[in-house]
Amino acid sequence: MKKQVIHSIFVVGVCMWMTGALVYSQSLPKLVADIPFEFHVGQAMLPAGAYIVNREGNDFTNILKIQNATTGKSAFTFTMPGSSANSPNQAKLIFNRYGSDYFLSKVCNPYSWGTYQLPKSKTEKEIARNALSEKAEVVAQKR
Repeated sequence: MKKQVIHSIFVVGVCMWMTGALVYSQSLPKLVADIPFEFHVGQAMLPAGAYIVNREGNDFTNILKIQNATTGKSAFTFTMPGSSANSPNQAKLIFNRYGSDYFLSKVCNPYSWGTYQLPKSKTEKEIARNALSEKAEVVAQKR
């Protein structure tokens, strides 16, 4: 009997913790941006269009979800938090551009979760060896 009570308390505790993490991630402000070119996120290639960008998980996970607002197609990527000394004052997505290839490299959200840097994919590293890099910025709005 005592073992069943302890097990029940444990299960209820885990469910409450998971519910809290889910509610927390859903309450984070999302960004919406109209990206006028196709671009890479990790190994995924996404078409031009309107995108919703939000952080998934909790304070211990640095995962971003980039979702096409029309098709629902998504890409997930691990990120590294940016410096808090350079807090963004405008929501934006920053891309590395090599010729006609765009790679999402940074997401800035001044409304809540700050700046996140995306690691360079294998494809980006290969293209970067043979091309000059430029930066491209797309302004985003809070949703």
